[in-house]
Amino acid sequence: NLKMISEKEWFFCVPRDRKNYSGSKPNRIVKGGTWKATGADRLIRIAADTRRNVGIKKTLLLH
Repeated sequence: NLKMISEKEWFFCVPRDRKNYSGSKPNRIVKGGTWKATGADRLIRIAADTRRNVGIKKTLLLH
C-alpha cells in the first residue's frame, strides 16, 4: 500500500530502451506522445555516503 510509505521522494528504476542497437539516445516514445527531458540532471546519492552516486535524476515532461 503506497499510502503507508512516508518517504518524501521516490525513485523508479527502469531499463533504458535505445532508439537503435548501437545508439546512445534513449527511446522515449509512448502511446500518448513522447517524453522530453528538461532541466539539469541531478545525482542520486546514498545518504550515509554522500560521495557515492547510485543514479541520475531527470525531470521528464510528456508532449
